[in-house]
Amino acid sequence: MILNRLVITQGDPLRFHLNHTENGEVYQLAEGEEYFLSVTNEENPGQSVLHFHNSDADFEIYLNLDEGSYVFELGVRTEDGDTRVILPALDERHRALNQLLVLRRLYDEC
Repeated sequence: MILNRLVITQGDPLRFHLNHTENGEVYQLAEGEEYFLSVTNEENPGQSVLHFHNSDADFEIYLNLDEGSYVFELGVRTEDGDTRVILPALDERHRALNQLLVLRRLYDEC
């Protein structure tokens, strides 16, 4: 069961806002913390193809991925490098929870 799905067209930036709440309140990053996004191929989830850090909940990432289906996870990274996943990519049966779909661009020029 896919819980979160991000869909982009090849060449377009991936833009989204992360609604991160803990204990019923909007989470505020502490000093030195940042969000991270890891993307991997859905067929081979053990190998990351993209890892991106962001200083706030508004992401804008320029990807260079082939068309296809990927899985992603989101988390918080401390300045010491410790990480805490807040949206895992896969469930206990290794089924995708968070999916990134990259669609083929039909026209190279408009």
